[in-house]
Amino acid sequence: MISIQLNEQTLETSENISLAEFLNQQNNMPTCFAIVINQQFIPKSLYQNTILKPSDQIELITPMQGG
Repeated sequence: MISIQLNEQTLETSENISLAEFLNQQNNMPTCFAIVINQQFIPKSLYQNTILKPSDQIELITPMQGG
C-alpha cells in the first residue's frame, strides 16, 4: 500500500495502480473534472498510463458556474 493525497485528504491505495483505476475506485465522483498531480495537469488520455507513486498530491478540480 502507498499513501497519496486527494484534495488534501490522505488515502491508502495499492502499489502500481493507474490513475484511471484509482479514480474508478472512488465513490461520488463528479461527471466533469480535471486532474492535477503534483501541480502538473494530466490529460484524460494519460489516466490509464499514469501510475501513482507514494506521496503524490492529486487535486480533482471541478468547473464552477457563477457570475
